[in-house]
Amino acid sequence: MDETQNTPPSSEGGTGSSIESKPQHSPKGAIAIIVVLAILAVGGYLLYQRGGDFDMGTEEEEAAPVEATLAPELELTREEKSGDVSEKKAEILVIVSSGRPLTAEERAEIGGIMLTKAHIYQFSEPERVKIFEALQR
Repeated sequence: MDETQNTPPSSEGGTGSSIESKPQHSPKGAIAIIVVLAILAVGGYLLYQRGGDFDMGTEEEEAAPVEATLAPELELTREEKSGDVSEKKAEILVIVSSGRPLTAEERAEIGGIMLTKAHIYQFSEPERVKIFEALQR
């Protein structure tokens, strides 16, 4: 065995005590740490109470499923469901080709068709341009 491994540390050059003294922390630093922790605790509590990201609990009330419904004017008509929209398409083209300003009712109906049902009517590009010009008058 090696004797250097089992020898106790010598107290040469010391104060005669083998216990090392630890540096003292300033009371200002401890107070600052306590203040920061208190602020974080209060902030976390408030965020939790307001339903922030920390609110991982399950909802007490399960929301009833909402059935998707369209406004009556946006629902498909019988003709639109069957794909036979030639009469309505011709009516729209006559109205927009007249050159007169559209009434509010015409504007709402044609605008709704162009926003939600244009794929059913299969308007050509020149027809679309004419319709949007009429909607802007």
